[in-house]
Amino acid sequence: MVKLKWGHEYKGYLVSVDGYMNLQLANTEEFIDGSCTGNVLR
Repeated sequence: MVKLKWGHEYKGYLVSVDGYMNLQLANTEEFIDGSCTGNVLR
C-alpha cells in the first residue's frame, strides 16, 4: 500500500521503484477516505 501525504491510498503490486522514489504499481486500486474508488488504469 502507498499512502500519499494528502490522504489518497493505492493498493497494488510493486513493479519497480527508482532513486527518486517513483513507484510503478500493477493491478492498483485507489482508496479515498477508506473507500475504494475503483481500479486505476494507465
